[in-house]
Amino acid sequence: MLAEHQILQKHPQSTRQPELPHAADVAPLDESQAYHLQLHGALDAAVATRLRHTLRQKLAHNTPPEQLILNLASVRRIDAHGLGALLYLRDLCSRHHCHLTLQAPSPAVVKILIRTRLADGFRITPPVASHRRDATWHHRLDRWHTCLDQFLAAVGLVALFPLLTLIALAIKLDSPGPVFFRQPRMGSAKAALTDGPIEGQIFSIIKFRTMVPDAEKMLSELQARNQYADGAFFKLRDDPRISRVGRFLRRTSLDELPQLINVLKGQMRLVGNRPLPLYEAAALLEPWQRVRFLAPAGITGLWQISGRSDTDAMERLVLDTYYSATRTWLGDWWILVKTLRVFFRQNGAR
Repeated sequence: MLAEHQILQKHPQSTRQPELPHAADVAPLDESQAYHLQLHGALDAAVATRLRHTLRQKLAHNTPPEQLILNLASVRRIDAHGLGALLYLRDLCSRHHCHLTLQAPSPAVVKILIRTRLADGFRITPPVASHRRDATWHHRLDRWHTCLDQFLAAVGLVALFPLLTLIALAIKLDSPGPVFFRQPRMGSAKAALTDGPIEGQIFSIIKFRTMVPDAEKMLSELQARNQYADGAFFKLRDDPRISRVGRFLRRTSLDELPQLINVLKGQMRLVGNRPLPLYEAAALLEPWQRVRFLAPAGITGLWQISGRSDTDAMERLVLDTYYSATRTWLGDWWILVKTLRVFFRQNGAR
């Protein structure tokens, strides 16, 4: 938790370096001011929310300091929300012309910053060696995990065949056009961190059609209504292209069931990051954003169980990147269980 007596303690102007914990390499603050904030324990959702609010209020109602020093020596754990908070603070400080320094980050923080390729995006003291390694750092899941997913997908297709047939019939009766929607998507990319265009696995995703025919041709006319302001992804809350049956399928996530065919073909996993349309994949240019492609494409993932309709583009990217950097076999099963709970509660999918 945040230390109450240490929240944004403002150091007076001084010609000597302030006495900060573990400040071995902090440059002297000659005729300048600095805010010093020390975190303890876990940098999780609760602390991240409080951190954002506190610093936003301080920087908005006070003369911004030249430097914000965030001491992370006592942070034992950082999750996706904490990682998102650091990115938010970096952008906030940039807007207020304030330098953000991460001071003496703990091994847990350093590991996440390196794995997500964000170590080069922050001023860190003492400096962190950000090694340009290949994709071998992440938790590689054994081949049998893929085989297990394919087996479960086959069982699911057989067990759900009557339901799939009823859905297909409802789609044909509701509107003209094919039953299935196919679209080229970018899956995993082992060389995602190289410069230039991403060269990864491209395959046709299979979903039940939930939109009217020629919906893709209407995309350019609807760009102004995109709920993701920065344009990295595209989503409308009240998309006029969705059919009547399609609204029900999307609300219940039943339109995703045909992707079990993609899993059976080895193109996707049950758990992973969502495969992106090619135009969305091409828009991800920063190295930390491309880390998401080091994980396999999946039907469900960390973003889906985190209230996907209520997350913005930055939060979605952070969740995808964090999953790629920390995924484990047990973690995937936890996401599957959470997905089933969200599905039966019909919560988060719109």
